[in-house]
Order: sequence, then C-alpha cells, then structure tokens
Amino acid sequence: IRVMAAIDYYWHRDSTGEPVLLEGERTYLWLEGITLSEKRGAFKNGSLMITTHHIFWSDPKDKSKPTVKIPLAYIGERKLAGGWLTSEKIDITLQGTGSHPGYFTHLHHNILKIPVPPVPSYPAEFRVEFGSGDRDKFTAKLNEVLIAKYWEKFAAKKEEVKMIDTKVQGIEGIRKAIKGTTSQMASVISNSFSGMDSLRDSAKKLVAIAEKIKSTLAVTEGGAMSQEMQELQAVMFDIGIGTPVTKEAAGKEYYAKLAMQFAAFVQEALDKSGGIMTVIDAYCLYNRARGTDSVSPEDIFIAANMFPKLDIKVGFKQLKSKVWIFQSNKFNEKTQIDTIASLLKESGPLSAEQIANKLSANTFIIKENLQLAEENGAICKDDSVEGLLYCENLILAYMSKHQSDTPMIT
Repeated sequence: IRVMAAIDYYWHRDSTGEPVLLEGERTYLWLEGITLSEKRGAFKNGSLMITTHHIFWSDPKDKSKPTVKIPLAYIGERKLAGGWLTSEKIDITLQGTGSHPGYFTHLHHNILKIPVPPVPSYPAEFRVEFGSGDRDKFTAKLNEVLIAKYWEKFAAKKEEVKMIDTKVQGIEGIRKAIKGTTSQMASVISNSFSGMDSLRDSAKKLVAIAEKIKSTLAVTEGGAMSQEMQELQAVMFDIGIGTPVTKEAAGKEYYAKLAMQFAAFVQEALDKSGGIMTVIDAYCLYNRARGTDSVSPEDIFIAANMFPKLDIKVGFKQLKSKVWIFQSNKFNEKTQIDTIASLLKESGPLSAEQIANKLSANTFIIKENLQLAEENGAICKDDSVEGLLYCENLILAYMSKHQSDTPMIT
C-alpha cells in the first residue's frame, strides 16, 4: 500500500502492528485478504478489524505504515454487491463526516487535554471487497455493533479518572493522579468480592484505568522514550493486557494474531530478564496479564512456532537440558559468559542457585550458561562434599597476567 496524499483518515499502530484502541474499545472481528477502496484509491489485500468504535484496515506486510480508520458513527446505508463470478463486496455510505464523533472530541477535551485534530476528509462512500467469502461474517458483526452503538455510551459516560499530559507533568504528576484515585480503586476492589458477577464488572473498571494511560502513551510518544516513559511502560506491563486476542474475535487468524500479541508481550519481559526466558515463565506471565481469559499451552506452542513465518524477532528453541526458551535477538552468549565470569571473580565460588539469585535469572537457564562458560574455559567448577560450586578460572587469569607482563623478544 502507498500512503496516498489525498487520503488522510489514518491512525496509530502499536508495537505489534495492530491499531491503537481507545479507552473501552474492544475488538469484535479480524479478517484477512480484504480490499478497501474509494474514488481516490484502494488499499489492497490487508487486515480488516471491526471494533466497538471503528473499522480499521492495516497493511500486514509493512507495520511501519499507519492504519486506515473509519468511525462506526459515520456508517449509513449498506448495499451488497458482487458474487457469483466476481468477489463478494459491500458498498457502505458515510454520513455526518463534517465533524468528529462525540467520543473522539470527548477523548481529546476531557481525557488527553490536547486540542482536537482537524476532521479528516472521509469519502462519501467506500467499498469492502472480500477475497475469501467472509462477507456474511463481516455483515453480521457490523450490524451487531451498529445496533449496540457502544461509542454513544462512551461519550455519555461521566469521566471517573482524568488523564494528565505526561510530557508536561512527568512521572511525578502521574503518581499524584494515581494516588488521587486510590480511594476510588479501593472501593472498587472492596465491592468486587461481593460476588463473581460484581467481580467481573469491577475488573472492567480497573482495566479501563490502565487503558486510558496506555492510550495516552500511544498518542504522546514520539521517537525515543524518556526515562519517565520507560518507567510508566513498566507499570503498564505489570497491569496486564486490556484487549487479549480471542478465538471468537480473530477467527481463522487466531494463531497469527496470538503470536504477534504474545511476541510483543514476551519481548518486554525479555528486555527485563537479560534477553532469555523459559517458556513456562513466559506462559505464566502472559496468562496472568490476560486475567480470566487464559490460553492453553498448546495455543502458545503453535503461536511460537509461527514466529519465523511472521518475521517475529523472538527466538524459540530447546536447550540441551530439553528446556524450551524464548530468546531475544539482542541476546549475546559472550556477554552472558563475561557477566558470570565477572561475578565469580568478585564474589568467589558460588552455586548455580546463588548465581541465579544474584543475576535475577532462572536457575535452568543459568545452569545452561554455566555449562557454556565452562566449555569456553571462562570458569571452573569444584564438585566436593560441599556441593557443586563454580569459580573463576585462575589458570586463565594467571596466563593472561603473565603474558601481558612478558616483554616481546625481537
């Protein structure tokens, strides 16, 4: 797809390439191989998403390009077209495009506290063309969300948690805002345990708080993140995933979408754990973030095996000990060996468990790294009645010292 100058109804994409959703916005349907066209041009063979607020079209091959966004509030008459000897299509008329939908204005004025951008030049009509017979599924879901009109409920809802401009007030301002909502959140949590139905309803309110902060991060980020933004992202990582991929919404694209979301989540975890993590640890962290909507180990295994096909830069392999791990493309074995050797030089003989504790790493992975370091001659081990201890290779250190002290003979 080429970003056409005359077409300006684009939107942001997150690190997985998916459209950045607004607070309270949820995904209803994913479809692949969809062409969206209007009189100024066409967006061919891409991913189409229906949410509670928008229709999105994205280029799956180039995630750096923005996504196309059409608010559901503009959707008017729909006419079926094509079929039989041609691909199935649906023509959709847009109305009321001269101003932003109420929820969009509300978001900028009352939550983000930033000026409302100019209204894009939406077309009077556009066409959706289906390459794999998904028109009926698309029509059913579109009718469902149009009847529900979730965006109207969003605009009418009284704002309970007001966002702040993170660029102006920084992390201290965010902390004050979060502190100001402590009593409100405590009340929500206290009332949650009156029953399972109440717990589910209250959990949605807590997720909404996280979603508002995440939306602000996505909108205000530009270029490299500051230390404050990195700290805030760490907080968001601990809060969890507000819109997890589900089989119902993703359909036949479930495993591909799960792979992209899971990889983005794991990459954040890998950045915090030295670039390597066991599959069991990653699986537990991911399901904790998803809340009650957990996925099975089989789903994760299938999704992880799709990483190479989807050009995801996260390694998935089995160690000699038969333990499966995820590994960042930034992971460097030499760096790990040097880190262990330096630790043993400073601390003296240590067990594998003690090394793992000092490096805040998984014991299984540390044992693999210790074996690798030993094979490379960087460290030695002492197996005695006191147990198996690892220590600095004093012979290597002695040879290095005396080689540097020996004058060159010419």
